[in-house]
Amino acid sequence: MKKSNYDGYLKEQLKDFAFKARYNQAVKAFDVALQIFTSYCPQCRIVTNLSESITLRTIPVQNGKTKTLVSKTYHCESCCSFVRSEDESNYKLLIDCK
Repeated sequence: MKKSNYDGYLKEQLKDFAFKARYNQAVKAFDVALQIFTSYCPQCRIVTNLSESITLRTIPVQNGKTKTLVSKTYHCESCCSFVRSEDESNYKLLIDCK
């Protein structure tokens, strides 16, 4: 495969340790974002973009406090079928101001 001018530029820039650290961090963040918003749809049987919806549910807990549960659901943009769901693991305890 033929190398472009950018390949040479990037190779030169990666010699700088600060740039290399930022570059590696950006690559990891991009990979995570790509995995979140593109996935295999079992209905369409293709890799497709997903739409995300967030649901907040408030559940009463002891001593007048409430627990907020955050659920994220992902649906296929092509056929709107359900693909997956995630629940937030870090629940916040909120004080009920009544």
